Amino acid sequence: MFKALQKNDVAKEILLEGIEYCNQNGYYDRQNMLVDELNNRVSTVKTIDFELKNITLEEILEKSSDYAVEKQLKNRLNDINFMSQWQDRLDKENSNIEEVVNNSMKTIQNNFSLDYVYYFKVNKDKLELAFSDNDNLLDNEDIDTIKKFFDKNTSSFVVDRTEKNYQEYEEIITVFKGVQVFTIVGIPIMDNDKIDSVFIGLLVMHRNVYSNRKILNKNNFIVLKYVFGQFVDAIERIKVHSDIERMNSQLKDMASTDLLTGLLNRQGFMNKINERNSTA
Repeated sequence: MFKALQKNDVAKEILLEGIEYCNQNGYYDRQNMLVDELNNRVSTVKTIDFELKNITLEEILEKSSDYAVEKQLKNRLNDINFMSQWQDRLDKENSNIEEVVNNSMKTIQNNFSLDYVYYFKVNKDKLELAFSDNDNLLDNEDIDTIKKFFDKNTSSFVVDRTEKNYQEYEEIITVFKGVQVFTIVGIPIMDNDKIDSVFIGLLVMHRNVYSNRKILNKNNFIVLKYVFGQFVDAIERIKVHSDIERMNSQLKDMASTDLLTGLLNRQGFMNKINERNSTA
């Protein structure tokens, strides 16, 4: 109606509010139709031929409301189960950091239906790419741009093309050359007011994105922030454990060797004899 009256700004605002509402409540088909309307595309409307008998409009609205609540509760339960399984998995992970990173990032990607995921870690004040599933790797200049962005913007965010503030993130979106970004999520982890780790996830604009893809909503975003925070903590625990094991090994070597010659001392010599005797 507002479009017909040439009040396009009002129409756009109403459409954006409708998209946000549908996104938060799981009405993804309706959300896709509103996105098509926002971008002046023709939607493919699914029609079902059936008759309603012996049911009032009030009963239809009540059933619809019950369905929405049930769907929200189901989504929350799925999130809780995933977070519980995620924590159990991290607690049981081995000391191979590279394997933990690869498995964890792939799990996040699959659970949140992300097209691309990136994990960055600061090493000696320099941001380094620790994981990416995109063959078009970022160069040093791209990573420096990401570091500067999060140095200025330390809050987590999720934004897609339908939102008014999408252009505010153009600085970081343009880093991903050749990728038509539809939704981007960024999660920085701070340590003493400095960037320690960064997660970036992308949903890509596919030709059929509006008919079969779900936009990352605010509830998914909250869970994702928690999950990435737990992942960073787990990596730090593994690193500390690995450092302790290495230090213990070094101390053991120091206790059994002569510092001047590097040869076995008396204690080291006796330990070797005992080892040989135990295996004889």
